[in-house]
Formats: sequence, structure tokens, C-alpha cells
Amino acid sequence: MNQETLDYKLKLVQLDIKGWDEINKDDFGQDPASFGMSHLCEPCKVFHNNGKCKLSEFNKCPYYEYSGKKCPNRESYKTWVRHHEICHSKDELRFKSCEICDKYWNLELKFLKDVEKYLINKISNTSNLNEAKAYLKSKL
Repeated sequence: MNQETLDYKLKLVQLDIKGWDEINKDDFGQDPASFGMSHLCEPCKVFHNNGKCKLSEFNKCPYYEYSGKKCPNRESYKTWVRHHEICHSKDELRFKSCEICDKYWNLELKFLKDVEKYLINKISNTSNLNEAKAYLKSKL
């Protein structure tokens, strides 16, 4: 995977982290629609195909690549959705209404930040590899 693809995936994940953080900035019960948030995560806008993760020009969705699971099957996301379906069925999915929401929100945020770290590490390794190749090429 090339540097540009990794950079693009990292930007998508960082947009999701920013969106997830927006849920936390206001009082519980704040409707995220006021932030312009959608129910599709940023990578889904690129990799989503009627609910199926797909390969695109950027390879796999970063969440699928990291976890091996499609977004709806990730435990942190499933728990968030399940809690809202049971306890807040008349509410929008993406906002916190109670302390339990806060707990599940933190689990999903941890996952998103883990993916961010994973991509930063891959970018660093790719960059180091490219520098090493360039160095060796200059010596030959």
C-alpha cells in the first residue's frame, strides 16, 4: 500500500474521531444532526456498498483492515447500537443519552484511536522503508 493511500485512510479515521468527539462536547442528549453528522462513518462513504465493505481504489476500509470485521460487526459499535435500540429506541443513534452511553462511547473512541495508531505506525514503516530503498539505490 502506498503512502498516499495510507495518508488518505488516516485522514478518514481522524474525521471519524473528530465526529465521535463532537458527541462528547455537549450535554447528554444533544442531537448530532446539529453538527452535520451522518450515520455513515467517513470510510463508509468511500468503501460502503449497500452495507458491504468493498475494495476500492484505496484497498480495504481501514476499520475492516485493522479488525477483520465490518463496522456493524465490531463489538464496540455493536454494543453502542444495541444499547440505543433497547434503551433509546426513539433517539438518534449517535448521541449520548445516559451514563451507559458514555461507557460505550468510550469503547468506540478507543477502537477509533487504536486504528489511528495502527495507520500512523504503517505510515512510519512505509516512510522508513522508502527512505531505506532510496538510500540503497543512491549507493548502487
